[in-house]
This record gives sequence, structure tokens and C-alpha cells, in this order.
Amino acid sequence: MKHQLFIRLEKASEQVTWVKSGEIEGSITDVKKGSLEEAAADAAGANVVVIVPAEDVLLARAVVPGKKSRNVMRQAVPYLLEEQLASDVDSLHFSLGLIEGDEVAVAVVARELMDAWLAMLREAGIAPNALIPETLALPLEREAWTLLAGTDGRLLLRDGPQSGMAMDVANAQAILQAAIDDAAEDEKPSTLAIYECGELRMALPDIDVEMTRAPMREDLLSLLVAGYQTTDSINLLQGHYSRRERIGQHWRPWKVPLGLAAALIVLQVTTSVFDYQRLSGEKARLWNDVVATYKQAFPKENNVPYPQRQMEEHLKRLRGGGGASAASFSQLLAKSGQLFKTSPGLTIKRLSYKNGSLDVALKIGDLQKLDQLKQQLTTQTSLAVEIVSAASRDKFVEARLRITEKGA
Repeated sequence: MKHQLFIRLEKASEQVTWVKSGEIEGSITDVKKGSLEEAAADAAGANVVVIVPAEDVLLARAVVPGKKSRNVMRQAVPYLLEEQLASDVDSLHFSLGLIEGDEVAVAVVARELMDAWLAMLREAGIAPNALIPETLALPLEREAWTLLAGTDGRLLLRDGPQSGMAMDVANAQAILQAAIDDAAEDEKPSTLAIYECGELRMALPDIDVEMTRAPMREDLLSLLVAGYQTTDSINLLQGHYSRRERIGQHWRPWKVPLGLAAALIVLQVTTSVFDYQRLSGEKARLWNDVVATYKQAFPKENNVPYPQRQMEEHLKRLRGGGGASAASFSQLLAKSGQLFKTSPGLTIKRLSYKNGSLDVALKIGDLQKLDQLKQQLTTQTSLAVEIVSAASRDKFVEARLRITEKGA
């Protein structure tokens, strides 16, 4: 469970006092005083409650007829209290407390002060979980009011769970008596519990209520921590100053850049998917073209799972021949090609190769030249030549030769 750190801001002072919950046992030795930066060292991992001067927060009640949501009440309250306020409602911040019937407790503070407190805390590296007025941290007993006399000469009165005020000593008696007279019968105190801090011992006011003196406290913060109850206080961090809203304010400037970044990511993903689909279709089309080309070259083969590998095997056979003693296509063509090239009037029409045998369809001047070609091939090379067919035309002879290696 998180420990609590209580920080008390003193009016018109850069010094603060602070203490961790659970460290006060009737002693003030654990209460520290110094700068906010020093207090921040104890704020790590803590639930931070900041106590602000009572004079800066007006505690009031507003009547909002009918059942209303807190959001509706928050919008209506400023205008219901407008006549009681010296400042323009737009310059003030309103926080809601307990709702009893049509009445709601309200804490009012200047926005300028709220901004200054939060800026000061933020600069020190402190993120508060609650801002509460001193008045609502005073001890509160049933059917009793609490009056605090501090070492700074201030008097603080808490006359209900979420009501109270700050007053000066000179007017305290009149203000207390007026508050008692104006209170409803069921809200009048049976006693006034007086707490004193430091060496100050105030004179008891002359009012129509029994008064008791509580044990003296040397430090005001220790008294406030002992009296603080979350359910009986009003956290000023509401609405515009709520933690959620402050986080939203922090991220709001980044909303457009983050939105653009997200849109860019979506666009990139969409483009990648589109490119993948397009390339997948292109790959499939190219594959079909490769298979079609292979089948065109080898029409008797229907099963073509690996066209590239199968084509390489065919080319290997063409280069290496059909067996150990068979000449390859390139060998036969190399040996006969020079004679084909030097024979006058010879035109090669078609070549085919199979199992070490090269078939040449050609056109030549006459039968005598055909016979001379055969003789040259057999005598000048190691080739065996067979005239498979020969047919005379008007001015030339069409023939087909079958060429193999001798002895093959």
C-alpha cells in the first residue's frame, strides 16, 4: 500500500513543511521544513496530499433543486453562488463536495492561485493526488466545532464535515457567535474544541457554547495529518484540474502529431499489403508463363512442378549427350559447322538433336555437291554421315543428313 506524504504550503512563504503518514506518534521530530525540492525527495511512490492556506479557499453551500448529476451541478454552481462572490466566476475554480438532498458543499478558489500552486509543485517534480484547504484537515468530533489557534496568529474554524473559515483574532468572538446563531438547530455545536499550536495560549472567547482545550501541539502539520479524513475533505483537483484532465492537457499538443503518425503507419501497412498482393499476383503470372514456355518446348510433359530444374536437366542432357559414348550436340555441331560454313550454296533449314545424333535439314546446289559434303564430313572429321533423304528441285536439292560420331 502506498504511504502518504503530506505537504503544507505556508502563505507568503517559500518554505513548506512535510511529513509521511505513520511517522507521527505524538512527536513532531519527523516533521520536516524546507523547500519543495527537498520535500520531493520523499514524494517518490507516495500518495501526495498538499494542504493549502485556508484564507485562499472559500467554503460554501449551494442549493441545486432536483436530482442532478455532478457534472450538471458543477456547471450550475458558479452561477448559483455568483452573488456571494467578489470576483468574476470565470476567474474562479469550483470543486464539489458532499451532496445532501438539494445542497452541495463547494470549495471556491482563484484559478490564478491553483495555477501558481500546481506550477510550483510541478517545477519541484511533485505530482499531487489531492489539494485540500487547511480548514478541512482540522480534527472534527461529533456535535462539536473545532477552533485552531496557530503560531502565526491565525484562527481557523471547522464547523462541519465540509465547512469552515479563517478569521482574525480581533473579530473572532463576534464571528463565532454569529456562526452559532445562524446555524440550524441540528447543526449547533454542543462544545467548541480549541486546539493551540506552539506557545500561543489564546483567551477563550465569550460565546454561548461550552469550550474545551485540546492537548497543545507544537506543530500545525502534525495536527492536520491526525485530523485528515479523505471522505470529509474536498479535493480541489477536480474538473479542469483533475489528474485525468492534466494528463490530457499534457498529451493534447501531441494529439495531431500522433494522429498523423498513426495515419502514416496505417497508410504504410495498407500500401505494403497492396504491394504484397500485387507482387503475389505478378509472381503467379510469371510462374504460369514459365510453365507455359516449358510445355511449349517439351509438349509431351504435362507434370511441371519444378520447371527451372527440369529445364536445366534437359539442357544438361543436350550438352552431355544420351550416354557415355554419345557425342553432345555442341561437339557434333562444332565438328561439322566449319564445313557447312565453307560449302558454297548451302543453307541450313533446321537442326535437331537426339541421343547423340544430329539431324540437319539443308538446301544445297545439286546432288554432286551434297555427295562432296558427305565425303568431306567423313574424311576430314571423326563423324559418320548418313543421307536420310534427298530431293531434287528446279535449281537445288533438299536433303536431310544424320550425323553421329564414328563408332557410336
